[in-house]
Amino acid sequence: MVVGTDAHYLKKEDRYVHKSYLNSKQEEREVDDFYEYAYMQSPEEVREHLSASMSDRDIDWIFENSLEVKNKIDFYSLEKHQHIPEVRVKEYSKDCWKYIHINFDEYPILKQLFISDNVQERYWVNECVDALILKGLIDDKRYLDRLEEEARVKRVIGEKLETCMFAYPNTLQHYIDLFWRCGSTVGAGRGSACSGLNHYLLGVTQLDPIKWNLPFWR
Repeated sequence: MVVGTDAHYLKKEDRYVHKSYLNSKQEEREVDDFYEYAYMQSPEEVREHLSASMSDRDIDWIFENSLEVKNKIDFYSLEKHQHIPEVRVKEYSKDCWKYIHINFDEYPILKQLFISDNVQERYWVNECVDALILKGLIDDKRYLDRLEEEARVKRVIGEKLETCMFAYPNTLQHYIDLFWRCGSTVGAGRGSACSGLNHYLLGVTQLDPIKWNLPFWR
């Protein structure tokens, strides 16, 4: 167990600035109670707030755990190129013709991924298309159109960052599968992750973004 504060603003006395920002569009927001403690708290403040339900001994232990994690962090410059951690994945052959009923000339990015030299890219596209078939969605053009667009965006961002963006959902899938296998509970998804069709097909989330009309960009 570690401790962290959800810091929406830096100091306690800055809350009025945060409140003004949230209400800047003349909308009613629950800011007073909900965000009262959403700042970078001092150790003394954290201890005071935790002491309502924990002993000093427990709090000391939590602080020690937090410092242990902190001391394992490697600092890096944002000027470096991004690196996506990669896990070992199944090595699919360079072949998209097994899906003879799909006209991949309409989906040039997906077609390129099937014959890519990058094993992460081949794994991503094979897993996604296989899942479309398994879920009975392959004949709905909306899904392949959306997968093509998601692949295009990943390709463009990966080129800009000089990394393989397709490895990211592959890594997520690896750890989500581990969570399920060890008996843990995994939620249906949260935030912008739910808008990715590829996340749904890889089992990272359990929401079909086409069914729920979730745009990929948000």
